[in-house]
Amino acid sequence: AGAPPGPAPDGVPPQPPRCEVTPFSQAHGPGAAHVWASGLAQTAESSPRWLRPLMRHLMMRLEAHALSPSGDIGPEGANWQEHWQGDGRRMFVACDPCSGEVIGCCCVKRGTKEGRDPEPDSKACSVWRVSVDERFRRRGVGDALMDAAEQWAREQQAETMCLVTGNSFAARFYERRGYRKLGWTE
Repeated sequence: AGAPPGPAPDGVPPQPPRCEVTPFSQAHGPGAAHVWASGLAQTAESSPRWLRPLMRHLMMRLEAHALSPSGDIGPEGANWQEHWQGDGRRMFVACDPCSGEVIGCCCVKRGTKEGRDPEPDSKACSVWRVSVDERFRRRGVGDALMDAAEQWAREQQAETMCLVTGNSFAARFYERRGYRKLGWTE
């Protein structure tokens, strides 16, 4: 799991979280779907300029698949509950304490394969579908979500936590938390 958060890359310490992190409920579905889909733009824009058109295309395809009736998120978030809540998996949402609006989401599961059921004997957990509403970034929301995911993984007796990101901004966030880059063979 990650280390305690340190200063942000620009030297400004993160602000304490201004959110409430809770396990997902179906009422969070549409808001969480919107936050996750909106976050895909940051992934595309964090790519080198020459790669952005391809990344935009790939993120649009990922969004269309995930939000489809058979996707893990579904239209208006209708599939979050079925896919990310249950034995060996959990979804957390961050909500603005004043408005109750969903401002971030994070999924964690036992095992490391995205499209498969949790792996009950795996000693690893993995993080998926992490996103924070751009209006609330750099305010501790991502840290609060990752803290909840890491705590859940510890409760599952996981020995390692894995994730994959194509977002260079997010990669720096995870590295600040103590994650390290692995090669394809690790």
